[in-house]
Amino acid sequence: MSARIWPQEARIVRAVEQGVLAANPRARFMLHLARWWEPDYAVAFLQAMDRGKVRVDDLGLTYYPSSGLAPSNGLADFGRSVRRIEARRKVPVIVCEYAYPSLPTFAGMFASWNKPVDGYPLTEEGQARWIADFLAFCRKAPDIRGAFYWSPEWNSPEMWTAFALFRPDGSAKPSLASFGVTPGTGEGSR
Repeated sequence: MSARIWPQEARIVRAVEQGVLAANPRARFMLHLARWWEPDYAVAFLQAMDRGKVRVDDLGLTYYPSSGLAPSNGLADFGRSVRRIEARRKVPVIVCEYAYPSLPTFAGMFASWNKPVDGYPLTEEGQARWIADFLAFCRKAPDIRGAFYWSPEWNSPEMWTAFALFRPDGSAKPSLASFGVTPGTGEGSR
């Protein structure tokens, strides 16, 4: 990757950045990686972008703890990776995508993303508790600048229903309250 792919990628990204800066000189740039559990990989990628003169204001990470892709999936594991990346590269992290399922079995291409995190069953209540704990964790983490839940409204029986924050009938799951939103009102509790 560092010899053949990343130098080419850096040239493309740098050209895009130059075009964006021509239109908006105050633009900020983020690179988004899915492999949060490999901080050495993330740092190597960022170093390759540095060598290619790519501007990286923030690093975006994806965190789907129930995917089974990471050897360990807890909040402490995620936090350790984020701290290692930030300590070596000094770039703020934004969690661009995260979600947790509310069902133990579901269909579609993400059907195998049903590995529960210890203490958080794959139920609506487990989803709500995991989201609340994850957001509390992010608020306390000095290396995390923000977090965005992926597709809270996406209800497709072939795809994302287990991760959605709304049931197929449109009613809110308990997890919506984890964001400080009172279901049914659209109003925050803070």
